[in-house]
Amino acid sequence: MDENTKNKNSKQEETKTVNEIPETLSANEAINVLIQAAEIGQKKGIYTFKESALIYKAIETFVQK
Repeated sequence: MDENTKNKNSKQEETKTVNEIPETLSANEAINVLIQAAEIGQKKGIYTFKESALIYKAIETFVQK
């Protein structure tokens, strides 16, 4: 796979859209959606360094290791 194809695949993964919104979410599903949203925002560089640190701490509260 050449570099151009890798970049296209990477961009397609980043721009996935939501096709269906479920009526309800479990608490675990809701937390996962929020974590994914934070990760997308981080990749796009929309958070300041301090905001990123706070979001990271909040995520660690819910992610079990």
